Amino acid sequence: MSNRKFLFLLLAILAGAFLCLVIIRLVIAPPARETQKVPPITPAPRKNYEVIEVKEIKITLEIPQAEVKTGRAIPIKLVLENVGDAPRKLSFSSGQKFDVVVDDFQGKEIWRWSVDKVFTMMLREDVFEPGQREVHAVSWDQRDLQGQLVSVGEYRIKGESMARELRGFVVALDLKITD
Repeated sequence: MSNRKFLFLLLAILAGAFLCLVIIRLVIAPPARETQKVPPITPAPRKNYEVIEVKEIKITLEIPQAEVKTGRAIPIKLVLENVGDAPRKLSFSSGQKFDVVVDDFQGKEIWRWSVDKVFTMMLREDVFEPGQREVHAVSWDQRDLQGQLVSVGEYRIKGESMARELRGFVVALDLKITD
């Protein structure tokens, strides 16, 4: 065997051995990583308001507190504000400008503000000027659609504008009712 072939064979063996060591190091015994201390996860406090912005209209849903005692009426505000620099036209298909719904945490509707209301049936357009705010205030007495007091538990309050331009954009808050 010539010196050249022997050197080539030795180099191939060393390269193979080195490659095996690299594979073993990375795959079988990966390098130790520094462990970081992760703070314990604590549930975020419930918020008493939620905001979304759609087409330069800010929609805010507010309640006084996110945890309430059973049987107490809950004031709910749905606020629309034009945060843009130009007037916005909002089109309505009836006299109803908004709605508020309460669902349980299975998604079942248990109360709707508009359920016992009558609205005029007419097409109309409102001009919403820059900086203009519209506040819609309702109160939920913690009763379901059958008039029964709801049980202690978790609920979701949802607010929505009935303007054609804002339909489908729902702002939601979680509420806890306690003893």
